[in-house]
Amino acid sequence: MKKISTALFVTIIFLFVSGNNVWADDDDIVRSLETRCAEGDSRSCFLMGQRLRTVELDNKSALIYYVKACELNDMDGCNIGGILTQQRGLQNSQDWKDAFKLFAKACEAKHDSACANIGSLKYREGRQKAAIKYYTMACELGNEIGCANTQRLKR
Repeated sequence: MKKISTALFVTIIFLFVSGNNVWADDDDIVRSLETRCAEGDSRSCFLMGQRLRTVELDNKSALIYYVKACELNDMDGCNIGGILTQQRGLQNSQDWKDAFKLFAKACEAKHDSACANIGSLKYREGRQKAAIKYYTMACELGNEIGCANTQRLKR
């Protein structure tokens, strides 16, 4: 029993010590992403947004990075920034108008998910013809959800 306890203790200490190194590396990565984002690297801004949203669970801070990524022409940043912006608001709110702008920038750049997201936004606004238009655009870009929603709404 004592051998098991000792082995368990050693394993826990090992995991704790090795885990601390991971966090130290993570801090270096975060500092690097922040620096490169501040220097205008759009992908670094996007990746900071991803980290804040998924690791820190901080959508408010993540949105700042996604919008900056979008301003620097990272279309994934525009799309996810649009999703988070839309989630903040209610139908026909300023947040929804801002989300549309983010989605539209990416959709114009042929980002299929952004086109589908505009379709969903328009559908939720009760604008079926506009929804079909954007779902069709998404479908033409290869988005399966856009194709399915186009077929469903055209019935």
